[in-house]
Amino acid sequence: MSANSDIATENLAGRSRPSQLFFGIDASDHGQVMVLAGGTPLTRNGIVMGTNGVSGGSGAQDEAVAASGAATFVRRERVAA
Repeated sequence: MSANSDIATENLAGRSRPSQLFFGIDASDHGQVMVLAGGTPLTRNGIVMGTNGVSGGSGAQDEAVAASGAATFVRRERVAA
């Protein structure tokens, strides 16, 4: 989900409420989409290259681990460039 929208799933949750931009996204793809914290897009030069998804803890824990992984991806990309 975060790769398609280029938005961390933690931020997407608030945007999927009634009257918000992504309202109803949870009903897309025949109800197979769930909006949960723990997903972050991985970008290079403003282009989404993939996503990092984490699950198993609380939403806050999943989001913290996913954000840490995304930050590591960004740091490694800077070193490789």
